[in-house]
Amino acid sequence: MKRVVLVHGIFRQSRVFRKLASRLKTLGYDVTAPDLYHQFGALSLTEVAEQLKSHDPL
Repeated sequence: MKRVVLVHGIFRQSRVFRKLASRLKTLGYDVTAPDLYHQFGALSLTEVAEQLKSHDPL
C-alpha cells in the first residue's frame, strides 16, 4: 500500500485535508495528516520535522 503524509501550513490544521484524505483512502492509499504545533512560527523547521517524525506510525 502506498503511503501519503499530508502536511498543513503554519496557520492551518489537518482538518483541511479531510476530503482529500478520504478520496485518497478510497483509492487505496494509507493516509496520515497529523496536526503539527508551530507555536506561531516560534519553532524551527527542525523542531516541526521532529513532530512529524514522532507521529510516524511505522
